[in-house]
Amino acid sequence: MSSSKSTALTTFSKGAVASAAKVNPLMAVTEASNSIVTAWRDYKMVAEQEKTKRFGIAAMRDVKLKELNDKREFMELYLVETFKERRSVVSEMLTRLDQGIESGNDHLIELALATIQDTLRQSPLRDIGKLMVDINDPNVDVIDI
Repeated sequence: MSSSKSTALTTFSKGAVASAAKVNPLMAVTEASNSIVTAWRDYKMVAEQEKTKRFGIAAMRDVKLKELNDKREFMELYLVETFKERRSVVSEMLTRLDQGIESGNDHLIELALATIQDTLRQSPLRDIGKLMVDINDPNVDVIDI
């Protein structure tokens, strides 16, 4: 048994020595250096690709934020102008109502009250759904308010 063990060890040792003798140290260093350089290039390429992706994501984020801010400003303007128009109509009709009461003009009183009632009956938000659809529709060039 001991003789077979020593033969196996001798064979292994001789094979390892023979294999080690076949390897050129300069070639091993060159291959290792090439592997490191290749890995470094791969890393730099992936890092640059990921950096480009991050810039793309940031640019998309900025575009979406600008778009949302523009929509918010438009909606705010719409609401301000809508309520301003309602205030103006109601104020004018209250003036007409006062004039009708002072002059005893029943027709002017009825007209002023009917206009005030119609104005207040209509919700300033009634068209907001259509407005939102139009804002989000790329085919709509002009939105009439």
